[in-house]
Amino acid sequence: MIRGARPDSPYLALLPLERIVLIGGLLLIVVLSGIISFGSETGSHPLLYGSFLAYVGVLALPLFRAFLRAPGLFHPLFFYATWTGLRSLLTGDAVLGATGLEFHLALPGMGRTELELIAAKSFLLEALALVALYVGYFLSREIQVPRLRQPAPPKRLVGAVVLWMVLPTVAVAILSMEAGSLGELLLQRGIGSDQRIAAEIGRHWNYLAGVGTIVPVVWLAFDRGAAKYPLFWVVALLSAFLVFAATGSRSSAIWPFILVALTWALRHRRIPYRALWVAAGIAIVLIGLLGEFRAATRGVDTLEDVELQGDIWVSAKAGYDEMVARNTTNSGQMAVLGSVPDRVDHLLGESYLSIPFVVIPSRLWPGDTPDAAGKMNSTYIYGNPRSGVPTGPVGEAYWNFSYPGVVLVFVVFGGVLRFVASIYRSNSEHPMIIPIYLYTIVTLAPGSNEIYNSIHAFVPVVGFYLLIRTVDRVRLGKISVPRAAGLVGRQ
Repeated sequence: MIRGARPDSPYLALLPLERIVLIGGLLLIVVLSGIISFGSETGSHPLLYGSFLAYVGVLALPLFRAFLRAPGLFHPLFFYATWTGLRSLLTGDAVLGATGLEFHLALPGMGRTELELIAAKSFLLEALALVALYVGYFLSREIQVPRLRQPAPPKRLVGAVVLWMVLPTVAVAILSMEAGSLGELLLQRGIGSDQRIAAEIGRHWNYLAGVGTIVPVVWLAFDRGAAKYPLFWVVALLSAFLVFAATGSRSSAIWPFILVALTWALRHRRIPYRALWVAAGIAIVLIGLLGEFRAATRGVDTLEDVELQGDIWVSAKAGYDEMVARNTTNSGQMAVLGSVPDRVDHLLGESYLSIPFVVIPSRLWPGDTPDAAGKMNSTYIYGNPRSGVPTGPVGEAYWNFSYPGVVLVFVVFGGVLRFVASIYRSNSEHPMIIPIYLYTIVTLAPGSNEIYNSIHAFVPVVGFYLLIRTVDRVRLGKISVPRAAGLVGRQ
């Protein structure tokens, strides 16, 4: 465990040893990638490796005090660069920088050298985007944000939890009835997405099935000791099961626990490293088990026909290989960079038109709503209109407005992060601001798909918070709902 006196900071100040470990980890990745790149016949093109070095260098800037005066693990600028960067490095970028790229699913006619030049362009654009993000953050002015009045500890929080969990439970029940049974719903993973129940009755039921995943996060924001209660973990596991049953998404089932760990760290102002190692091991096993279950459902008629072979590690490796492919041979961003503007024209803002429709179910809108970047990528570049391939925010900005688009979009996003930091710094103990802030720094990015995901998280967070406050004010059959103006006040 990393120990030391952690300075007081709402962002959870970075310890010297943590800084050394992070810098050392980046150096290790760079050195190992360089050894593979220059020391083997299958190494990457020198220009690709050089672009990879430039990207990692820009990525590491927030780790240094000369760049960020008071870095913290949850500082929005630090978190975005470190979280996004390390995650991408460990799930494909380091492999790409070291070994290059021999083929790409969306660019079948291109040779290795041409593909590696596209990969180099991708790294340089990522570095440019980070520089623009830093510039936008530091050029933005500090904003004086009023402090929200701290609510009293809720007396009926468990009752609100039970009421809220009715929503995802009913959603899964409706999907199960349409499928024939819960077992048949679980078998939906083995058929095409356009043939699943949600495609017939509306994907909003899938969304409702996932609204329970925010409950443990908001619960911890209200009660920092909530993780000691068995009911807390029952709700967390139930919400994860419900969203997996409805969507079959392993990440949707794992992410709630990651958010719980981050919320706990923020509330207790320390990182439980031992618990995180245990949780990481459990997550790997779950990824393997859920991946094996998903694979086993393909081509079977009943749940009884599903046979699990017990190859958890093989399934986990297959899941990891799939993540690596998303950054290499099936990278939506590189598909865009290799196709625009030669084969496909710039969108000129078209993909961003989908953002205002994020809160409107497609069933309630007459006609088709505009497509987000992922759907457009799959349709126009991959030639598969029934699916979606994320472009990433950098790929989407380039597809819309070329190089100036990348700079402009990320400068603006830097200003957004500065504003978010101002809100959190003034309200770092408020139980509604804590989860909204965490979902912002974890999920928000300047892309249509990423904005979709963030707003879809914000809505249930606010809804559950208001439910907690409302349930706590029920008196003899009457409800006293706090006025909006009463929520804000100087402390």
